[in-house]
Amino acid sequence: MYICQETRKPKGLIDVKSLILDRSRRTAHAMPTVCLGLNGTLFWKINLSAATAFPEDWLKNAVSVESNEGCHIVIPRPGAAELLVELERHACPMIYSAQDEEFIEKALLQLSIAQGDPDTCTDAEYEKSEAFYDHYVWSRDQCIAGSDGFRKSLGTLSEFSDNSINDIWLIDHSPERVDFPNHVIGVTEFKGDPQDRELFKVIDRIFVN
Repeated sequence: MYICQETRKPKGLIDVKSLILDRSRRTAHAMPTVCLGLNGTLFWKINLSAATAFPEDWLKNAVSVESNEGCHIVIPRPGAAELLVELERHACPMIYSAQDEEFIEKALLQLSIAQGDPDTCTDAEYEKSEAFYDHYVWSRDQCIAGSDGFRKSLGTLSEFSDNSINDIWLIDHSPERVDFPNHVIGVTEFKGDPQDRELFKVIDRIFVN
């Protein structure tokens, strides 16, 4: 990445205010990379022992994930599957999370399996299942550790991507921990409430036609 000495910004950076994806667009133009945070953004992760403190209806769609960090319950955010399906169609989604890589892979697998039996589920359920799994992942190892937690660098990601920073975005609840906050689609932090509608609002905000 080349930094302009006067503006201190990467050369070629366009100050795009928001990500807009046109569903009707059918061109060979490279699709933008849209990264997704996990805990607090696409789902809420709790220790197994803490599950009894949550109302039963909050755990209705939860999955159990056992990794080297122990056993956890993962509550998917309403609209997560729908958002992932849309992104699979019109962008290049990837995971960028401060979680451990093993946990990420196992959590996404369990959320995929929870969509239904591939032999009997509907086409829509199968599409949601596929959308949860087999993503390119940047995990804790690719984050920057700091005194206030882990930070994410879209600038570093652009150096390893075919896309420039202009076409790299992040959906996350902590834009203040990202080097290019103007390329973050900010959401409120999810903590398990089944009445949450934040991701449906994101779909309405970034997709047109």
